[in-house]
Amino acid sequence: MSAGWQNIVVVEHPVPGEDRLVWARYAHVTNMQVQEGQVVKPGQLIAAIGEYAPNNYHLHFDIAVAPILRSQPGHWPGDDPAGVRAVYTDPLAFLQRYHVVR
Repeated sequence: MSAGWQNIVVVEHPVPGEDRLVWARYAHVTNMQVQEGQVVKPGQLIAAIGEYAPNNYHLHFDIAVAPILRSQPGHWPGDDPAGVRAVYTDPLAFLQRYHVVR
């Protein structure tokens, strides 16, 4: 877990057309609009991009294919590429493949 991560929202999603789940993480957010355990709908505001450091607004977004974020929302394997690939997927590639336009 990175000690620098703040204000994290994790959203559990079913993968369209498949029998599995993924977990989207949004970190360094502010003005959180959701509570733990709440069901969210597509397009619903969950938070705003937060200030990571003075005058440094930053959003960390990733997608986990393993359920580690359920119990460890700040999990990150650091500089271990194999550890990253074991838990996370390329979010751009994932969204390009599975994004459903409503």
